[in-house]
Amino acid sequence: MIAFDGTFYHITDPKFEMTIPAWQGYEADTADEADATITFRDGLRRYATFMTLDVVEHNMDKNARTGEFHAYETPGSRVWRPRFVI
Repeated sequence: MIAFDGTFYHITDPKFEMTIPAWQGYEADTADEADATITFRDGLRRYATFMTLDVVEHNMDKNARTGEFHAYETPGSRVWRPRFVI
């Protein structure tokens, strides 16, 4: 079930609840990236960032152009982030 309280989207399942903040300017049906907090029924919490392939490609192109990258990356060669879901 998906519910919206004006600030967060709440996706509930028998095993977990996922909470996603509503970002200004992003519509839920067309958002191409989102941050989420996943809380399991036993209280364990995990955090994730979801992005479409288009966003990943845009970031890789930008990083190759600007030279921005993390210490564990070769500029523009790949993308890796902790808690990252494509």
